[in-house]
Amino acid sequence: MSTSASPPQQQQRILSNRDAETLMKQQKAKALKECKAQMEAFVECSKTRTISMLWGCRDQKQALSDCLRVYTSEETMEREKQIFLQQARRESDESKAA
Repeated sequence: MSTSASPPQQQQRILSNRDAETLMKQQKAKALKECKAQMEAFVECSKTRTISMLWGCRDQKQALSDCLRVYTSEETMEREKQIFLQQARRESDESKAA
């Protein structure tokens, strides 16, 4: 029976539900701010439409969706999570050193 040695694991801090929710809210707010032009174009297009908005504003809706996806995709959220955890780790290390 052979056992393979696993690499040493770093102590990984897990995001609390509260932190995850805060991070998601921050990213959504950032997305809405960064995609303001696309949102305004979609709103303007849909102001005078009802059902025809579904096909009449398709391009504006797609542009808004594409923009929002940049800021709220799983990859972006994971990157922001790692940044958040690094900052928390740094703050924790600084408070221990003080």
